[in-house]
Amino acid sequence: MPKIDEHLSVEEFFLIQNTSDEVCISITVPLSEHTPTGKEHRIVLQKMLVAVREYVMKNYGEQIANTLLLSLEELIESVNTGIHAKGIGLFVSRQVKKAVLFFFPVRENVTISNTFEIRDILYQQYYSSPYVVLHLTEKEVRLFNGKLAALTEVHDDKFPFRHADDYEYNRPSRGSSYVGEAFVKEFEQDKSRMEQIRYVQFLKEVDKTLSDYLPPETKVVVCGVESDVSSFKKHTRHSSSIIGAVKGNYTHMPIHELALAAWNAVKEFKDRQKDKTIAELEEFGKGRLITGLDIAWKAAMEGRAYQLFIEKDYVHPGFLNHDDDVHLHLIPPATPHRILPDATDDLMQMVLNKNGEVIIVENGKLSSYQRMVLITRY
Repeated sequence: MPKIDEHLSVEEFFLIQNTSDEVCISITVPLSEHTPTGKEHRIVLQKMLVAVREYVMKNYGEQIANTLLLSLEELIESVNTGIHAKGIGLFVSRQVKKAVLFFFPVRENVTISNTFEIRDILYQQYYSSPYVVLHLTEKEVRLFNGKLAALTEVHDDKFPFRHADDYEYNRPSRGSSYVGEAFVKEFEQDKSRMEQIRYVQFLKEVDKTLSDYLPPETKVVVCGVESDVSSFKKHTRHSSSIIGAVKGNYTHMPIHELALAAWNAVKEFKDRQKDKTIAELEEFGKGRLITGLDIAWKAAMEGRAYQLFIEKDYVHPGFLNHDDDVHLHLIPPATPHRILPDATDDLMQMVLNKNGEVIIVENGKLSSYQRMVLITRY
């Protein structure tokens, strides 16, 4: 049975982006959190399959259609949407058969073309950087590897990292009742201070060990009650890697609850990064900013595209004269021409193929840039 992934490997994305297959079918369906088994969504997908079958049979012939439809049917039968997924994408061609879960809302959509619809994949890839979650308690520290809304706990000779507070405290003997009570109070205060000192030392040992589990650029989400999180942040050497905190003790809660809380912290951090980049566009791309789909198209065709920022649901048709791929028309020209149903998707493909970067942003974020902006290399 085909495997449904939360993210694509570099090789899988490269194949989807660069496939030369004649027919590429892209299907996205929003998911409801109330039906995690996927049964209801399989019904929706089966209905969409009827329309896909009719179109492919009519336009590409029975032989091609049967192969592609069999792959689609196998993917649909494998649908199991998980707990936090908000959408699913099916991607099928002669070389590709892939189902991907999306952790953000998607539109119900079917695209049949000679390329795949990749904007949802690109949007999710921005958030797909690996991270770790450090769950702190006074008894032990647990470590999780995270990607999107999925966590996997580390179990090895270091983690869970247990706090063996086996220090022997010698209780003072009592004198008179008044003096004895004072001694007891002093002893309890001394014991509390010693426990705090030993706990801080424990956190420092955890922090030192954590270095072995943080590849370059990997970010950290710290989880625990407020006092534990505060103590760790005060003594850690990894402050620059910490991007968020989740307050509370998740020891006895299902792992998917911690996964959702950590994912929300990661997404908020990545969203702040994206907003900061947009706010600095004028300064960062000074003299190299291009707005307008047709102008950006020409720059990309010339190999000058460095970074393309485009709103998530920005779709616009384009038109090319048969003898000219460089000049994109936004309204049909009077001369013989080809129609690009979604020129924005073709632009994204072109930028990626010429080693540029595409960053999908939320709708409305680029309203002052005609919903897209290109930073050129020169």
